Formats: sequence, C-alpha cells, structure tokens
Amino acid sequence: FIGGSSHVSRIEEALLAEEHRGQDLWSFFTRAEYRRMMLLTLYMPVNTMWCGINSLTFYSTAFLETLKAPLPISSSAGILSFQIVSMIFASRLIDRSGRKILMVISHAGMGLNL
Repeated sequence: FIGGSSHVSRIEEALLAEEHRGQDLWSFFTRAEYRRMMLLTLYMPVNTMWCGINSLTFYSTAFLETLKAPLPISSSAGILSFQIVSMIFASRLIDRSGRKILMVISHAGMGLNL
C-alpha cells in the first residue's frame, strides 16, 4: 500500500507527542480542565432518562395494546420512525441555532411542565 511504513511512523510519532502533552484518555477523566465537559457528557443521557422518553420508546407496544389501539406493533414502528425522522431535522436545527440556547429553552419547558 502507498507510503505504508511512513504513515505508520507518523501516526506513532503523533501518539507519542500526545502522551507527552498529557492528552490521553486517562487525562480526560482526571484533569480539572476536562471536568465540566465530562459532567455535561454524563448529564445528557441521564437527562434523557428523566424526561421519560425511554419509557415511551421501550414500552410503546404495551401502552398501545392497553389502549386497544389497532395494530400496536405497526404503530410502535411508526412512532420510532417518526423519532428518527424528527431527529434528523432536530440535528440540523441544533447545528444552525446553537446548542446552548436550545438546551436552556428545553430545560425551561421541562421545568414548567413538572
């Protein structure tokens, strides 16, 4: 393959340089400058669980059967398909509008609805 050993040696050199600067995986968990980023990374999945969307997603078929909805499995598939399509649009909106303002607005909305 083209330039094989030179590419490998450059990758190895870059990895060694990162280790010397303290930018390895362990430093992400232990250094104070990464602490805020780490807390936000942990907060987002927990926040998703708190809002209850996982219950709706995982038990949608059972909910629809209890409600005597026609075709509960197909309806569940429709709900999941809608979530996927809306996630595509939401990701574009997030990239255009900015994450911080949208997160503040959504948390305010969830707080008002508690």
